[in-house]
Amino acid sequence: MIYSKEKIKNGFSLIEMITVIGIFGIVGAAGFVAFKGVKNRIVLDEAQANLLFALEQAQNRAATGFSSGGHGIEIKENKIVPFEMINGQKYEESGGIPFSSSVSVTPTNVDIIFNRISASTTANTTITISGLKKTITITQDGRIITQ
Repeated sequence: MIYSKEKIKNGFSLIEMITVIGIFGIVGAAGFVAFKGVKNRIVLDEAQANLLFALEQAQNRAATGFSSGGHGIEIKENKIVPFEMINGQKYEESGGIPFSSSVSVTPTNVDIIFNRISASTTANTTITISGLKKTITITQDGRIITQ
């Protein structure tokens, strides 16, 4: 019988397997953290876009003289509610535009009213959206500025 001193190697050693699994774990954790950051930014961008849409829609309705009064939005804790002013009464549209549960907006329970035809407002207002801190400023002359 002839014995060979060469050892036949089949497969991977335990050290090699643990190293590869560790590398996969580190790459996966980094990807998860990056994904979560992107998701938060997307949610904030969506909240800002919805708020801008509601503001611009109210401003456009007021500027065109749509109906007999001013138009505006009310910012509640979890949604934006467009409304119309008729003879000093506020008539809210049903439903509203909801915010994601992870978004908070300040100030809340505030009305932003655009005057009929001029589309101006009664005061400067700054709205802050939480997280990466996006702000929307509405000036007295009706300009809407985002940051």
